[in-house]
Amino acid sequence: MTKFSKLGATALAIALSFTMVAPVTAKADYEDDHYSVHENTFYDRDYNGTYDEDGDFTATTEIYKNKVTGDTYTWKKGEKWDGDAYRKATKSWFGNPKKVQVGVKGAFKFQLSAESGQEFDGKLKVKSGKGLVKVKQLGKTESEVLPVYDSNAKQYYFTKNDGTKEYVGNLTQDQVYAAKRTRYSYTYAIYGKKAGSAKLQYKIAGKKYKIKVTVTDDSRPFKSITFAGKSYQLDYNTGATNPNYYAKQSSNKAGNFYTNKKKGKFRVTMNKNYKFVAMYVLKDTDYETTNYTYDKNGYDGSSIDRKAVNGIDLNNDGDFEDEIDGITEKSYENVSFTKYTKKSPKIKLNTSFEKIDTNTTRYDGAGKTNPVKYSQKYTGDVADTTILIVYQNKITKGYGLKTITINYRKAVK
Repeated sequence: MTKFSKLGATALAIALSFTMVAPVTAKADYEDDHYSVHENTFYDRDYNGTYDEDGDFTATTEIYKNKVTGDTYTWKKGEKWDGDAYRKATKSWFGNPKKVQVGVKGAFKFQLSAESGQEFDGKLKVKSGKGLVKVKQLGKTESEVLPVYDSNAKQYYFTKNDGTKEYVGNLTQDQVYAAKRTRYSYTYAIYGKKAGSAKLQYKIAGKKYKIKVTVTDDSRPFKSITFAGKSYQLDYNTGATNPNYYAKQSSNKAGNFYTNKKKGKFRVTMNKNYKFVAMYVLKDTDYETTNYTYDKNGYDGSSIDRKAVNGIDLNNDGDFEDEIDGITEKSYENVSFTKYTKKSPKIKLNTSFEKIDTNTTRYDGAGKTNPVKYSQKYTGDVADTTILIVYQNKITKGYGLKTITINYRKAVK
């Protein structure tokens, strides 16, 4: 029989183990092409460290804070990584869902998993509210799971649904394979039929478990989103004409999908199962002129460019390496931001149109021979303002992030 190390056994166990997938958060019943919905943010990540002369960042401290439970894990350079503390700080829950939400005529897809070695036939029954929901089993996964080695405890273990470890001892090679267990997992879809509350029930290893289902007429996070009185969310209800939608050309002097309002109230109204958390208004940085005289590439001239910023420092710690409220700081370059905690603040839009103003001369050799001149000027007519809205689902406790872009343009005459 081929020999293998405990590290090899761990790798093989991971490869053979079934990875429990987090329940997919119910998406909105209706899609709006002009903003995106993302609802799986459960923790903030704060990296502290240093940049080298090339701009590469090295973390000396990493802090993970669970937005749902409040658990925090701090790792410092040189310390041993604590995987258990990390998982606790970055997960809002362990195990199977207890509460879910679905819209009328919508669907919620999720997974139920038994712990390794437990019997689970996959039957999910509607115990109450049979006229409100329909449940369909979509798939089944059956996998053999080997125990994993814990180098700290010097024992092998199986991971339970609540995230804790079930230790099974310091096993030999043969005992590792003899200890393998079967794990069952099933994927389902819940379809909403009528608004109300329903309860589902299933059994694992003879024990009963319940899931509370909230069926809502409108599962979208936002009831309305407006800027300067114009709607930035389409009404998809039957017969809706969307007379106040900002892209209606009959009432929009700036043209289709534009506004000519420089400032106004940005109003957010949440649906009943959602809570507003904060919003971030992002604008392009101001322009600045750069002059260069016979640089290392042989250029003379000048150019106008946005003030260079390598990200947005949401937590004011001096770097752009963090993820706050589901927003990755270094994803947004050459912009500034303002944070609002009120649902209806007055905001000023970015009115700085895109510009190009370059005037250069390229020389050949140190003697400035064979000059080649180049110039370009351009001024656009659109300025974008990006608004990131952070919200929380009161039922699932998951955090979401919605992105809206408002395009400012002067009124077309």
